[in-house]
Amino acid sequence: MSASTKEKIKRALHHYWPLALDMLIAMATLPLALAVRFDSAVPKEYWVPYWGYGLMIVALIRGFVNYFFKIYKQLWEYAGRKEYFLLCKASAAGSMLIISFAYMDLLPTLPRAVILLDWFFYTSFVGLYRFFLASERRSKEVNKKSKRVLIAGAGAAGAMLIREFAAHTEFKVVAFCDDDPLKFRQRIGGVRVEGTCDEIPRIAAQFQAEQIIIAMPTAEKARIREIVALAKKTGCGVKTVPAIFEIADGKVTIGQLRDVRPEELLGRSAVKLQDPQLVRSYIEDKVVLVTGAGGSIGSELCRQIAKLRPKELLLLGRGENSIYEIENELLELAPELKMRTIIADIREERKIEWLFENYRPQIVYHAAAHKHVPLMERNPDEAITNNVMGTMNVAKAAERFGTERFILISTDKAVKSTSVMGASKRLAEVAIQELAQISATKFMAVRFGNVLGSRGSVVPKFRSQIEKGGPVTITDSRMTRYFMTIPEAVMLVLHAGALGAGGEIFILDMGEPVRIEELACQLIRAMGYEPNREIEIAYTGIRPGEKLYEELSFDAETMGKTSHPQVWSLLNGKPGEQHFSARFEKIADFAKEKGSCELVREKLFELVEIVDGESFEDPDLEAQIAATNT
Repeated sequence: MSASTKEKIKRALHHYWPLALDMLIAMATLPLALAVRFDSAVPKEYWVPYWGYGLMIVALIRGFVNYFFKIYKQLWEYAGRKEYFLLCKASAAGSMLIISFAYMDLLPTLPRAVILLDWFFYTSFVGLYRFFLASERRSKEVNKKSKRVLIAGAGAAGAMLIREFAAHTEFKVVAFCDDDPLKFRQRIGGVRVEGTCDEIPRIAAQFQAEQIIIAMPTAEKARIREIVALAKKTGCGVKTVPAIFEIADGKVTIGQLRDVRPEELLGRSAVKLQDPQLVRSYIEDKVVLVTGAGGSIGSELCRQIAKLRPKELLLLGRGENSIYEIENELLELAPELKMRTIIADIREERKIEWLFENYRPQIVYHAAAHKHVPLMERNPDEAITNNVMGTMNVAKAAERFGTERFILISTDKAVKSTSVMGASKRLAEVAIQELAQISATKFMAVRFGNVLGSRGSVVPKFRSQIEKGGPVTITDSRMTRYFMTIPEAVMLVLHAGALGAGGEIFILDMGEPVRIEELACQLIRAMGYEPNREIEIAYTGIRPGEKLYEELSFDAETMGKTSHPQVWSLLNGKPGEQHFSARFEKIADFAKEKGSCELVREKLFELVEIVDGESFEDPDLEAQIAATNT
């Protein structure tokens, strides 16, 4: 039996097992109605035929009518008044059909009282068992997924919260605590006040709370700080509720009491993969290598690739802990996946060559890179050797051993860059574009905006600052950035691999750039606070290498449409004709030899200006290095 046939049988059983149960109930409720009407002394002319063929006909009538009314197409775990009214109509129609059969002498005529009792019993029993099954299913769903909540404050704010929680399965209130001793052991919405706020650690441990919500908007600030300190000692998540009038006005909702999802901060709809089959077609049954597999983007790439049935997935990373974590996660997510983990530095040319020679990856996603702008300003030699030369090592090995597709993950900071990190990624782009001109391997790149929720990005930083009570630090109120979520970033990478013919750089339509200040205010409010009233915003000044705004493309790059309406390709014919790879190797040697960060940074930007078409009196890098050495 094929998998699709088994799935159809399973689906049919799931939808129609209630049909058999409804027919059994029909065979039980009619004798019950007769017994009640005649006080258990049922006349022979009724019970003899109805204990025979009559009950079978009644059961078939009930089953047919229920099927006709599409009772078995309803999701009863989410049923409301409309679904139960439909059930009453179907039951009444069934009773009318039974009466019709009796008038046609296909069934013995029944007293009207029996018909009414049968309708009442049948409707009640069929409705009740559906209600209890749905309640049980919802209860299991709540117990499985919901976060256990302790509310500190059994007043108006706490009462409002528990009423709103009743409509959301993502939270389950397990206990209250309150400083008023008169409320001890009293209940709100069926949940008991278990003690004072000073007993939060005990109550949280007793009821296995995962989240503590402080709903005491009128309490003194000093007392709130004491309660927050006690709550944080438990290791639970801690959130507070603002003033009661804001709750009454609808300014505070359940959304402010859960973790804020990155896509909610975009200011636009998230972009989704439109053609999963297009991506699957080039990954399925292929050997796939992901460098930087332990990072935010690399690990999500691995999760998505694992679902696309690759022949083998190679996870390369320098940090053993992050690789260990994603390996264990993938073992649970896709136990059938053939997977190898490699701890290596992409700057180790011999190790990279050994990897390609032994495992022959057909697709390479190159996510390994140094990405933090301020750190690379202080360590430009690392940016050059890792982001430029490491990329060249992997790309050259891919070209040498016949890799089909190579996708580099770049950044919008590579465009007209003022930072070492952005400049190094620009050189990496040029390196793979140059290889694309001469290789059978399809080399391409994707330019990301800022990735919300990625490790070390602005949202986790802001969230941490808010949880500590502020201030939230922003470099400049005018600063804007393009933003995308981790799923969007991975979608772009996977789609680029399918669309690229070689030499392109792909970007995502990320809408309008977002002001960092607005993002911070939005996140502060989403976590239940008021900017500059409860959480201060502090301005620190632009850091070295930062720009007020980013750009997605150079003037010389030609933008073209792809099959995805929100993915664009950029082409530039200049790289590949200039043979920049030799210059890159020379600047890498310079970075290794020179101790001065400022000199390394200077030479890096001189080379980037040459690459992007600026004219210099002495464009020969070797002559510049020689002059510097003397």
